[in-house]
Amino acid sequence: MKIALLLLIVLLIPVGLVGSLYLTQDGLIYPRIVNDVPPPSAAAARFEAVHLSTPDGAELTGVAFPPEGPERPGVAAAPRTVLVLAFGGNAHDVVGFATFLKNTVFPQPGVAVAGVSYRGYANALGTASTGAPSERALKADALLVHDAMVERFRPDAVVAIGYSLGSAVATYLASQRPLAGLVLVAPPASIRRLAQEQYPLVPVSLLLKSPWATEDILPALTLPVTALYAPADELVPAAHIEVLRQANPRMTVVALEDASHGTILDHPRLPQVLRDSLAAALAAPVPAR
Repeated sequence: MKIALLLLIVLLIPVGLVGSLYLTQDGLIYPRIVNDVPPPSAAAARFEAVHLSTPDGAELTGVAFPPEGPERPGVAAAPRTVLVLAFGGNAHDVVGFATFLKNTVFPQPGVAVAGVSYRGYANALGTASTGAPSERALKADALLVHDAMVERFRPDAVVAIGYSLGSAVATYLASQRPLAGLVLVAPPASIRRLAQEQYPLVPVSLLLKSPWATEDILPALTLPVTALYAPADELVPAAHIEVLRQANPRMTVVALEDASHGTILDHPRLPQVLRDSLAAALAAPVPAR
């Protein structure tokens, strides 16, 4: 009797683990917490608050920095009007990310920057996006954000920059809209692969609702792609960048040493690599819009 009970417990433990992971996966992938950043009102560049309504009733909020701006000493204007779309991580305030991109990376006139918070995520503007995040919803929202910002600024070219989970969102956007360039910062090959590495005995592919498979999309992309990664990344193993490199051998890969997953955006080389990526995108043939 005791042996039978013990066997039953042993059999039920993995079942319980699978059930727990299935029920809690949304909270693990989309924790809906953000880093603490100052509001863009403290920034040097002029900004606009963005409010978008989705077809299914969610209200999205974010920030946009117009391409017009004062000339700055030593900063040449972009040769064409460019829209940079920022997609943050799953615990990341995209308003702070967009502010960083405009003020630190692309301060020159001619570059607009926009970032909109994922559903259910707060931001430094003080008004959270409503709704519940999911892969399906975030993909649809990325298209909505792109189309709304293109309509607003009428750019000659659009470049998407995604960090961590945002790299998967940006990659999906690049597969659906004629972007001039794509930049992936600390990108997982897929959430599916990350989860399988964490839980090797669990049938992840059968349970996961948000696989975010960047590695499946990259092979079909022909636009300039740059991937920046930290060899010592504690969350996304360096092997993921090799998976992505094999998926798109044309991709430019840049290693940022002495950085972690959480500090890669603070790496001193990152701004120049992003500028070089923008220049490469603008040097390529302009995609039809």
